[in-house]
Amino acid sequence: TDCFSIGCLSICSAANKTGCIHDIISDFRLDILAVCETRIRQDDPPAIKNSIAPEGYLAQHVHRDSTAAHPSGGGLCIVHRSSITVRPLQLTTPTYATFEHQLVRVTSSTPAVTIANIYRPPSTFIPQFCNDLTDFLTAAAAVSQRLLICGDLNCPGTDSFSIDHRLVAVFDMFGLVQHVKHPTRLDNLLDIVACDSALSVRDVRVDDAGLVSD
Repeated sequence: TDCFSIGCLSICSAANKTGCIHDIISDFRLDILAVCETRIRQDDPPAIKNSIAPEGYLAQHVHRDSTAAHPSGGGLCIVHRSSITVRPLQLTTPTYATFEHQLVRVTSSTPAVTIANIYRPPSTFIPQFCNDLTDFLTAAAAVSQRLLICGDLNCPGTDSFSIDHRLVAVFDMFGLVQHVKHPTRLDNLLDIVACDSALSVRDVRVDDAGLVSD
């Protein structure tokens, strides 16, 4: 199996932080960066959409429609080296009210790896989110031999080193191991990297990434 360096970041508006994103990718020598809360809209010009990717990289966006509660929308993006083949993967699942998701397949890897980039707004109800996530993962697991989930799920546990027990139960149901063991925002563990046991994950670290986000 090929080895890739993967990062995830909740950026809280990417358009005015492109230089910081480029630095993070360069400093950590990332092959793939999964970004949450880009706030880049569908109708933004290509120059804004593409600026998130440094030279030698490509950006694939999933935009969220603006709402009264989130006028700028949320938005997700996978930034990857142009030498790596990353293809969008569509499932026959509904649009979930409790979270945003972006599903891509890295076909440059042998075997191919599917990455699910997920963002759950903290205003949504965790039990319903876990139900929706179960439905989503059922569909994703049916078409993916190797599955990696990352992103800002906003499901902290009872201490700084754990996630909500209901989310743990969902991961256990699908045989997914959660690899982040330290708080990612203040004293809360909000951002996760989880995958099935067939994937080898090592050297997981939490970094403040220059404090470019919350």
